[in-house]
Amino acid sequence: MTFVGPSTATYGLAIPNSEGLAGLTMFVQGWAAAPGANAANAIVSNGVQWGIGHD
Repeated sequence: MTFVGPSTATYGLAIPNSEGLAGLTMFVQGWAAAPGANAANAIVSNGVQWGIGHD
């Protein structure tokens, strides 16, 4: 993970070159520790849907 600015980061995910992964859908969500923000001491981002080989 690379932190780009005070509230922005980037993350690269290496995906193998495999035909078996074509059409795969993944769902991801970022989170960060946030002491005192809530009972879980964490905050989360909106979810993102990734499609591999989708148009």
